[in-house]
Amino acid sequence: MQRLFLVLSIVLLAAGWYLATRYGEIAAYMGTLSLSRLALSALALLGGKFLVADITRLALKKVDHPLGFFEALTITYVTQLGKYLPGGIWHFAGKFGAYR
Repeated sequence: MQRLFLVLSIVLLAAGWYLATRYGEIAAYMGTLSLSRLALSALALLGGKFLVADITRLALKKVDHPLGFFEALTITYVTQLGKYLPGGIWHFAGKFGAYR
């Protein structure tokens, strides 16, 4: 759980720095967005993340390794960071390591 909070803290700090340095540009883009579509997209993204975490939980339950939803969500979020490393295979390697 501490790892999740560390990762979230780093992401939030990086996002805050990005927003602070590019505020004018971002404000111009935000003026062109529909808030209802943005909210709907955010809800769909969050729902998808929860679905992936639940599929992870069910897959592990199938092989007699029960895992709580919060742990499955943590594994999903932390291992998905591996997608941004060179070679998307690290995402799957990290997930495999977490499953063990």
